[in-house]
Amino acid sequence: MNYFGTTFALGLVRNHCQTFDAARTLRDRAWDEMQRLEALLPVATSEDDVDAQIAQHDLHRSVAYTNASDELWLGLTSMTTAATNLFKLLWNSQKYPAEREVLRRLLGLAAVEPTLVRKVRNSFEHMDERLFKHLAEEDRLMGDDPRFGRMRMSWLVTDSPPEMRSAGTTTVYDRIYGLWRPTADTLTFWGETVDLQEVTSTVDDIAQAVPSALTQAAAMHHYRIL
Repeated sequence: MNYFGTTFALGLVRNHCQTFDAARTLRDRAWDEMQRLEALLPVATSEDDVDAQIAQHDLHRSVAYTNASDELWLGLTSMTTAATNLFKLLWNSQKYPAEREVLRRLLGLAAVEPTLVRKVRNSFEHMDERLFKHLAEEDRLMGDDPRFGRMRMSWLVTDSPPEMRSAGTTTVYDRIYGLWRPTADTLTFWGETVDLQEVTSTVDDIAQAVPSALTQAAAMHHYRIL
């Protein structure tokens, strides 16, 4: 690539990093709000405290809580999309490998894509196919084991997701629509899981390397950055 092409591509790298960071900020702000609202709930006196159960039920259906939940999942899905677009730009051995290798060298990156974030993003993008596939399997799964239970068509935010068993023995999570474990910071969408801590660390490292990469590109092509 010439100087224009290299700097333009590095500018896209920076833009994807900034988009990821904005999405992460949105997610974190929404999660803080959800926790703040949860903290206002009355303390349950027992597992059978009906008043506490009603209060929690009402909270989870309140406008403030559902808006925060929507923002949380908007942030999470946007993070995976931005990270995948960034990684596709830098790692793809099938198309334009030489150009991508130049960018990776300038940014000090290894040749191997660092995470499985693309699988999660693909699951979101092909949601229609995944939906029909899972619906088609429901009757067969229920026939094999009536205790299996219907798949969960909801977004879950919990460190301890409910167990779902296949054939009565193996615990599986691929039939949960969407699951974010906040403590571990892992996102699962129908069985595809990505470690967002690893993704965040990688994206942050790339963002910090962009200024140096631009300086190297200028030196390669005998340009001076003013």
